[in-house]
Amino acid sequence: MQPLCSKSAARAPAGRITDRDLAHYNTAHVVFEPKNMTAEELYSGYLWMYREFYSLKNIIRRYPRAKAQRASYLLFNLLYRKYGCLTAAMARVVPMQSLGRLAAWLSYRIEPGEDRADKRSKAPESQGRLSESQ
Repeated sequence: MQPLCSKSAARAPAGRITDRDLAHYNTAHVVFEPKNMTAEELYSGYLWMYREFYSLKNIIRRYPRAKAQRASYLLFNLLYRKYGCLTAAMARVVPMQSLGRLAAWLSYRIEPGEDRADKRSKAPESQGRLSESQ
């Protein structure tokens, strides 16, 4: 069996993959030449879309109605996506693992060493279930 990357490379149009360094396969690098635009146009469009999607106006517009989703939504959209440089600065002082634990606690009230499955298993039997009579 061939590795997946070999199969993908075989299907890619000749000459359009410009970077085969897997460390660059993220949203910060253009690794192929699009068919009807330049790599620079693709990257500029990506940056525009990112700024629009994570603008404060659009973050507020997508604000969840469900109270349980709000903390994690704000943590992800503001501290990770919108103000990632602030998170990176905090990570220089506080280990990222500690920041992750704090985010889990703020979002889901998950204690260190506990995961979401543990949290659900401790919920009362009636929570989230329909009663037998319904």
